[in-house]
Amino acid sequence: MNKIKLIFATLFLLVTSSSLSAQSYDISSLTGKTWKAVSGYNYSDKVSMNIMFTNTSAKVTLTFKGENTPPQVITDQMYLSETCDKAFDKSKVGKNAIGKYIIMAGNRSYKGKPYQSLIVYKIVLLTSNKLVVESGNLDKLKITYVSD
Repeated sequence: MNKIKLIFATLFLLVTSSSLSAQSYDISSLTGKTWKAVSGYNYSDKVSMNIMFTNTSAKVTLTFKGENTPPQVITDQMYLSETCDKAFDKSKVGKNAIGKYIIMAGNRSYKGKPYQSLIVYKIVLLTSNKLVVESGNLDKLKITYVSD
């Protein structure tokens, strides 16, 4: 009888852990809120960062602490994806509303040369007032956001 209990417990743990790692999120859980970054991002001692999502875009507002300059606003196209996309797929904007990854892209310029940025965040945790994402960059930042 103990063997059956052990087998059942093992199967339960395997099913539970695989369903947790396969968690997907709906875009409606991200939209309609201002998410304020509270930890885990570069230059947090110098910059406040907020992000607002719509079904098709992410608007990032950077406010420089202690400086009398207007905030910098960056608006990128975005979609959610079940996979860690290595390239931005414009056809998914406004269509992919469920996923584990936030895929963002926008036009930028560096030293006068234009390029398209690609930002990929894995959603680690999403509740009604907390969002934790992990960057796909080499530094693997784990950024925590809160909303009111």
